[in-house]
Amino acid sequence: MAVADGRKSIQEVRNATAQRVRALRASRGSSLRNEEEDHPEGPSSSLATALYGARSLPLGPPTSDGKSNLLIDVLAGSDAATRGAAVDALITGARHSQFEAVTNAVVDLYQRLSRAGR
Repeated sequence: MAVADGRKSIQEVRNATAQRVRALRASRGSSLRNEEEDHPEGPSSSLATALYGARSLPLGPPTSDGKSNLLIDVLAGSDAATRGAAVDALITGARHSQFEAVTNAVVDLYQRLSRAGR
């Protein structure tokens, strides 16, 4: 909003976000790095392996090759810390270029699940 109405530049918003992330990381006493930084040769844990493999999932109807089940397993098996790290990577990290695509996918999932009435 601040960028849209001219109060801030994109770089100012990015710098402020980066500063908040650094403060959050410092308060947690740990570093939230993305999967590729942690494991340049590829992920090592089963959840990380599933997340790494899910990067190429297409948006669209369920497939018979297990990709939809993989996505369900990844989401159901994730914890708050993993989801937080993913958000950080999307907002300010190396995965920033995928922010809009992930946002659209999450909105689509939420809308479809909310129609189930559960």
